[in-house]
Amino acid sequence: MGGRTSGAIAAAVIAIVTFFDIVAAPAQVPSFQPSPTGNWTGPYVGIVFGGESPFSNIRVDTDQRDVTARSPYVGFQAGYNYQPVGSNYLIGAQFSTGFLNINDRNQVGTVDVTTKSSVEGSALVRGGVFVAPQTLVFVSTGLAFLEQKVTVSNPTTQLWSTSTTRLGFEVVVGVEKALSDDWHARLCGVFADFGTHTYWGTVPVQTQVGAVRLSFSRRVGQ
Repeated sequence: MGGRTSGAIAAAVIAIVTFFDIVAAPAQVPSFQPSPTGNWTGPYVGIVFGGESPFSNIRVDTDQRDVTARSPYVGFQAGYNYQPVGSNYLIGAQFSTGFLNINDRNQVGTVDVTTKSSVEGSALVRGGVFVAPQTLVFVSTGLAFLEQKVTVSNPTTQLWSTSTTRLGFEVVVGVEKALSDDWHARLCGVFADFGTHTYWGTVPVQTQVGAVRLSFSRRVGQ
């Protein structure tokens, strides 16, 4: 009996000592490297693919119509990232421009209104945090522009036609992944609001754009 008691006491003492050794031991924090080289600072260039969905509200006199179009998008981007050494965040700036094919004709009241757009771009600042090694979640915002041509006609005659560059703001939310030391892939959602522009003093056109884009970029000058 005494032997069993002594053995149990010894086992309990060993267990208690082991427990406190584990508790007192410093926590092992896994090392975190946001990219294969440990830092994303530097310029980059890339190509962008995606789909655009412009929305317009067109008014002619007392008549109005909501119009949603669809178009593919192909463009280019160039920017600069700055990541402080040892940090898990970055800031940066980016310029992009791309080409789309919006050519949408709709009847508004007694006339037909055609809206065309072929060029869209933006100049943005962005900030992001690394949520996993080599993976960044970011938000960008800034100035956007859209080339837009509006034509008003009846079934037999073109009444007015004019082009303008619409200016607005853009917000982008996305995730970026380092594929290698130099190559990155990025998937993002885009919203741009270009407000309302009145053509010929009588045809207000409100325009917004939603888009999903996938881009591949390469660091340069490293």
